[in-house]
Amino acid sequence: MFFLKNEKGLSLVELVVGMTLMVLILAAVVPLFATMLKTNTTGMSNNNLMEEGRWAISAMTQDINCASAIVSPGSQTVTSSTLTVQQWQSPGTITVTYSIVNNSNGNPELCRQVGAGTNSPLTDGNRVNVSSINFATGENNENVTITLTLTNANNQSETVSSTIFLLNQSQG
Repeated sequence: MFFLKNEKGLSLVELVVGMTLMVLILAAVVPLFATMLKTNTTGMSNNNLMEEGRWAISAMTQDINCASAIVSPGSQTVTSSTLTVQQWQSPGTITVTYSIVNNSNGNPELCRQVGAGTNSPLTDGNRVNVSSINFATGENNENVTITLTLTNANNQSETVSSTIFLLNQSQG
């Protein structure tokens, strides 16, 4: 028989050992990668909830700060799922109403309606659903406490709450 002394390459045993080691390493890394991917997706869903909630509260804060009166709910002891405020606008006043409306896909969104106009969504019902919203007025209708609960497709929910004061409240 003829054998080469300086043979380059791998023997069958070396190849099998190398493949076995690679399979063991992949068996450890693949579940770790899957867990990291799931954690990232969950984190993004939670961020979407917080982003939508903060955006909605921010938009409502601007209108409520500029309001001269709270039309509904009209009493400190009443909690409502609809808020209507009155704003001064030359030559008179306008009303701005916030309520939950189902979008074209049947998903509940928080909407803003100015006067008798159309509803403008403040939340994206395709990303998150508005589970509930409660408006409670403070003493002398000088502020509104908003509690907004949003839910995503993974049934994770987030509640955002804020108390907003009327800065242009008319003195009666």
